[in-house]
Amino acid sequence: SVSEWIDRHVERRFFLFLHTYQPHSPYASPLPYKVMYLDDDSQFGHADLFKHLGGKENLYRPLPEAERQNLIDLYDGEIRYVDDRLLAPLVARLKALDLYDRTLIVFLSDHGEEFFEHGSWGHGQSLYDELLKVPLVLKLPGSEFGGMVPQTIVSLVDVLPTLMDVMGWDSSDRDWDGRSLVPVLQGKEKEDRMFLADIGSNVLRSHVPQKIATNRGRIKMILNEAYSVEDLEFFRFQPPSLGPVELFDLAADPGEQGSIADTRPSLANDILRWINDFYARARKAETQKARIDQSVRDQLKALGYIR
Repeated sequence: SVSEWIDRHVERRFFLFLHTYQPHSPYASPLPYKVMYLDDDSQFGHADLFKHLGGKENLYRPLPEAERQNLIDLYDGEIRYVDDRLLAPLVARLKALDLYDRTLIVFLSDHGEEFFEHGSWGHGQSLYDELLKVPLVLKLPGSEFGGMVPQTIVSLVDVLPTLMDVMGWDSSDRDWDGRSLVPVLQGKEKEDRMFLADIGSNVLRSHVPQKIATNRGRIKMILNEAYSVEDLEFFRFQPPSLGPVELFDLAADPGEQGSIADTRPSLANDILRWINDFYARARKAETQKARIDQSVRDQLKALGYIR
């Protein structure tokens, strides 16, 4: 167990990575968590999302509101289960061993989950904030900056340079995609940072075309590649009808319900030019071809990332 591993390494400096699939489909946490957030008249006590929908071809299938809320409540139970049975015991163990104050803890997620807020389910098919806006919690040694809740937009690529900075390791010669978050925590930097998110076309035969998202402060753009005829024929319920460009003012419209692309054409064109230039530079960059040995490939396959 994790506690036993920490006990064995209590006298050494260590790096520990914990990865859980608990807040993923199937939503089937043990009692009392599986019923903790359910309404008295909820129909389902557990759910495998895509079996519930009837397969990936029903990615865009609408469900009655009560059924949608039932799925959300089951998902919330999964999150609470992780809080109570993984995170709380971990913190308690670190404190019991007198390690907590000198330990750097990072809690984050790789993606969120959509419950039909924009006409689809799960993750991997869109770049709205229910997928991109994920938890990022830092507990620094000595609980420095404890209690701070910066509202600045940052990115997960900022995590690695932050760790290097906090640990006092000089990484000035590294060409990081991100930047240390220490200036944000110190209050020296208050402006929103830029992020870039990309869904590749037809990843794992999803039949979902490429999508790209980026921002200028609280203005967010999403580019939508059109569905092919073959892709549309795969789905039993048609995907939402989207234009090639969506532009949202997150300050006024945090739910991303109304695109302002038509009313802000100059801004939209500026962001589009930046995206085009960025991808053009990336294509020209000389990069060594990535090679994945068989053991790593087998691990990725076991985790469901490749087939």
